Amino acid sequence: MRSLKIQLLTATLLALIISVGGVLLWSHWRTSHILIDSHERAAIALTERFEQDLSLYVDEMGLEAASQYVVDMRTTGNLLLWLVDDDDRMMAQSRSLGLPSMESTLTNQLMQWNQDDPLTVQTIANRQWVICQMPIDVGGLYLGQLTVAEDITQLQDTIGALGDTLIGSGIVMSVVTGGLLLWISRRCLRPLTDLPKLAPVDLIQGSGDAALNHPPTEIKALLKAHKHLAAQLVDAQQQQQQLVKDISHELRTPLTLVQGYLQSTLRRSHQLSEPQREGLEIAATEAERTITLLKDLVDLARLDSGQIRLQIVPVELEALVQEVIQQARGRAQRITIEMPTGSVWCEADQARLAQVIAHLIDNGLRYSPPDEPIQVQIWQDNFWAMVAVKDHGPGFSLIAQSKIFEPFYRVESDRSRSTGGSGLGLSISRALVTAMGGKIEVKSILNQGSTFTVMLPRA
Repeated sequence: MRSLKIQLLTATLLALIISVGGVLLWSHWRTSHILIDSHERAAIALTERFEQDLSLYVDEMGLEAASQYVVDMRTTGNLLLWLVDDDDRMMAQSRSLGLPSMESTLTNQLMQWNQDDPLTVQTIANRQWVICQMPIDVGGLYLGQLTVAEDITQLQDTIGALGDTLIGSGIVMSVVTGGLLLWISRRCLRPLTDLPKLAPVDLIQGSGDAALNHPPTEIKALLKAHKHLAAQLVDAQQQQQQLVKDISHELRTPLTLVQGYLQSTLRRSHQLSEPQREGLEIAATEAERTITLLKDLVDLARLDSGQIRLQIVPVELEALVQEVIQQARGRAQRITIEMPTGSVWCEADQARLAQVIAHLIDNGLRYSPPDEPIQVQIWQDNFWAMVAVKDHGPGFSLIAQSKIFEPFYRVESDRSRSTGGSGLGLSISRALVTAMGGKIEVKSILNQGSTFTVMLPRA
């Protein structure tokens, strides 16, 4: 199942990560580029000032002495200079190039560096250098090639640390923003998640806005449509219940009269021929079945509308089950009982619970082979008192188990009709058990039988 909240949060976080990551990467690249570019410009400016400085001292000190003086003056801890003439003779160099602290490999690679590009950034001996090579002229006379090398390794380390900081900040920002977005999405979508929890009566009475804590305009429009639909459903349900009660009442009265007339006529069967008697017996049976069906319809309608009042009292299950079995019309010998040593009490309406158990036992007797027993088990746990009725009938599939408690549902239409089932007994049983605060469950295996378990609160 795809959650709208998860989709919105994922899309927003993805957009945030892409945008923030892009900004951070661009900022890191731009910062690195600006810093290195500033050092490159500084190196170029230094070579230009070198010619000016050299022209100031060359007349007084001589060419080589002035060159060395200017080189020494411009040399710093990270900046090295050297001047080479056309014969590759070293005219002047930073004194630090000859110090023992300078690695010979680094010094040799720097001194031998000669590329067509006058300005470049290179890695030499695991260190980053900005190298600028420019020809030096004094008074129109070419002196040689000046090389300026600046060590920017520390700068690169700083830029790397800055990049790590930006990445860490981006991760923290994403986590914090993700948590904020999760809170906002929950708050914004709460009316949608709370909408299915509203009872139809709350929608119809107009208390939905308050229940949803004053939802936004879009949710109000959805709430309005939901309210209209709920009102239609409630009206349809009420009309259906009223129609069932009216039809049942209007039909049950004349059918009762017809049944009484048929039974009265059958009592004078000595005046009837055999075909007449058989026809009247069939008519009386069908009239009785129809009256029972109408009574079940009325009970189901009253249960759905909450018009049946139950007398919830402590009930001893063993005594109740024994009483139901005694009314099994001569079939009690097929029923076995398994119960604990002590009494099991539950909170229920005694008459209605007897009706439920009687229906389950009757179903088991009706659908099981005549030589198979019906097993009734009574037990309890910390919360529930339970009665299970197990038969050895044909059973039914998992699909049928999910629909067995629906009104008028028949596992096999022909078989149910031949056995007299109307498809309402289990629906009424579930409604009664639910009204008493319990629940009813079924487990069935094809061609092996079914077990119906009634669970009620312990007394």
